[in-house]
Amino acid sequence: QVTEEPSPETETISVSDIKVDGEIKEGEYPFSLEDGRTGIKLSWASDDDYLYLGMEANTSGWLAIGFDPEFAMKGANIIFMA
Repeated sequence: QVTEEPSPETETISVSDIKVDGEIKEGEYPFSLEDGRTGIKLSWASDDDYLYLGMEANTSGWLAIGFDPEFAMKGANIIFMA
């Protein structure tokens, strides 16, 4: 479930609000989505230049996310986070 509905306008944040430090603090990201089946939580924010993502899960392994402009991940951008 999305914890906050994005507005029709682009949500802009201050770059200083996001700390790329391996920890996600309460309120650091304005939007988040948690998969009830897997428990994976994706949090995000954007400014005029960047998309900031944070992922959390109860695992000692890797998390990954893919962005798919075409069918079957052809041409996808994939980001791995540790």
